[in-house]
Amino acid sequence: MAFGLFALATAPAGIIAAAVLTGVAGALFNPAVRSYLSREASEDRAGAFAVFNTAGDAGAFVGPLLGAALLAVDFRLVSAVACGVFALLTIAQLLVLPAREVDTHTDTVLGSWLTVVRNRRFLAFTLCGSGYFALYNQLYLVLPLEAERVTGTPAAVAVLFAVSTLLGVLFFVPIAAWGARRMAPGSCVALGLTLMAVGFVPVALSALLPTATTVEPLPGLVVLGGAVLFTLGIALANPFTMQLIPVVGDERLTGTYYGFFYLVSALVAAGVSAAAGSLLDAGAPAVAAGCVVVVGSVCACGTGWLQRRGALGGARRRTL
Repeated sequence: MAFGLFALATAPAGIIAAAVLTGVAGALFNPAVRSYLSREASEDRAGAFAVFNTAGDAGAFVGPLLGAALLAVDFRLVSAVACGVFALLTIAQLLVLPAREVDTHTDTVLGSWLTVVRNRRFLAFTLCGSGYFALYNQLYLVLPLEAERVTGTPAAVAVLFAVSTLLGVLFFVPIAAWGARRMAPGSCVALGLTLMAVGFVPVALSALLPTATTVEPLPGLVVLGGAVLFTLGIALANPFTMQLIPVVGDERLTGTYYGFFYLVSALVAAGVSAAAGSLLDAGAPAVAAGCVVVVGSVCACGTGWLQRRGALGGARRRTL
């Protein structure tokens, strides 16, 4: 509906309404789809989320290419095609996904949220896990701006996104399987956050280089190396974070716990991105990258501490 409105709207009010509907749809979809995956793949949640991420990365790779081609014709055509794609996906889900009985409970909306905020180990895990999204957002802020700055060409941004996306498509599932065989889920999250943080160390070093006045591809390899580590960290951190949310939360209120986790993560990510953006505007890219390293490292250490205490499973559970 939102993309259909984008295709039809000609006044600013219509475009704003379409944008609001897009946000509402995302807010409804994200917790719901993760709750569904968590319930349907209870035996291998991390593997299911790894496949989900792989499909998402494949779409992120193909979508912009198709969108750019259609945008050369007309923006309304882009919106109409997007509307059609989502309509087909809706029909496919209605036809293919098996029917499930709805688990009923007597909790009110306020009661469900109170249950969430009283769960101290979930709140601790949420604060640590929110670091994932705080760092992930820098894939669209610090990393591309630094890649273009040190190479002197916007083509470096395209290369950065292409490499990161292809790595995700190729390695999300194998890395999740490797982590599941060798580590507890909390340890996988901690290691993933560590790799994501370490991925910004080369960026902090490249930030010491002067801004390129001509096309210089070699400095971009430093940023690209950081992006590779960063993407490998995503492959470990994300599936196991999604797996752990109902574990440290409550299987009965899975959707509420996912929604709360995303709400907190969005607030933390917005704060970190605002701070990083301010530092970039102030001409301090090294400090911006360094702050991202610190955020990721603190969250990784916090997750590791929770795992060692047994709060995330894989060990004797203790109360916080």
